[in-house]
Amino acid sequence: LTCPETELVDLVEQQHGYHLVPTFTSDAPLIGGRRWEVLESSDEAISYRTRHGDLEIVASYTIPEQGFLLGYEVVVRNLGDDSRSLQPRFSVIEAIERAESRYAASTTPFVTREGKTKEYQVKQIDKRGLQRMDGVPIMFGGVMHRYWMTALVPNEPAAAFETAAIGWLSDDGLELVQNAPLTEDAELAPKAYRATLAMADRTLAPGESATYTFDLFMGPKVLSDLKEYGLGLDQTVKYGLFSIIARPMLWLLNFLYGLVGSWGLAIILLTAVVKL
Repeated sequence: LTCPETELVDLVEQQHGYHLVPTFTSDAPLIGGRRWEVLESSDEAISYRTRHGDLEIVASYTIPEQGFLLGYEVVVRNLGDDSRSLQPRFSVIEAIERAESRYAASTTPFVTREGKTKEYQVKQIDKRGLQRMDGVPIMFGGVMHRYWMTALVPNEPAAAFETAAIGWLSDDGLELVQNAPLTEDAELAPKAYRATLAMADRTLAPGESATYTFDLFMGPKVLSDLKEYGLGLDQTVKYGLFSIIARPMLWLLNFLYGLVGSWGLAIILLTAVVKL
C-alpha cells in the first residue's frame, strides 16, 4: 500500500505477502492502484484512508501487546449526493505454491460455517474456477497451512464465502499482473488466490456510513491459544483419521511439558507411557 509520499506501508504481510483488501462495489479486489493516507501509526494501532469515487474508506488495525489476534475495523462513508449500493467484500489474498506431492502440507483458502471447516485445494480452484458457499452463516474464513493461518472473523456472520485465483503478484507485491513473473531461480512465481467474506448488500444514503468490525488472527495454530480466544478458531486444527487417539495424546504431552518444562523430556516421557 502506498501513502501520498510514496513510502511503502507494511500493514499485513507474511511469507509471500498477505494482503487484506476491502472492496464495496462489483470491482475485483485491488491491492495497488489506490493511494492511502495514513491517519495514525503507532505500536498499538494503525489506520488509513482512501477514496473510491464518492465512497470514503477508513480502515484501522488494533495491534495487541502480545499474541496474534488483531482488531480490524472498516468504516465506509457516502460523501456523494446520491445513494450508493454497496457489495461489501473483504479478501485475504496470498500467493500460494502448489504442494509437490499429495502428502505434503499445503496452503489452502478455507471457510468455517456451523462448526465445520472446509478447505479448498488450489488445484481444484484452478480447475473449477470461482468457488462460492452461501445459504448458511459464515463464521470466518481465510488462508491456512497445517501449522498457521490467517483468519478473518466478522463481528456478525458473513452472508457468503468465495475463493478464486486472481493472477499473480508483482515483484513488489502491490499489484496484480496477468502473466506469471519469474523468481530468482527462473521459476514461475506462485499464483495469487483470494479468500473473500461477502457481507450483506446494503444501500448508503448521502452522508450515511457503515461500519464493519472483525477479529483478525495471524499466527500459529496452537490449540490452547485458539481455544482461549473463544472464536471457534480451534475448529481448524485437524488430527486426521486417528483423532480419537491424537487428542488425548496431545493433552498428555502438554501435561507432561507443564511438569518438566522441556518438550524433549515430555516427548520421551510420552513415549515411555505409550509403551507401558
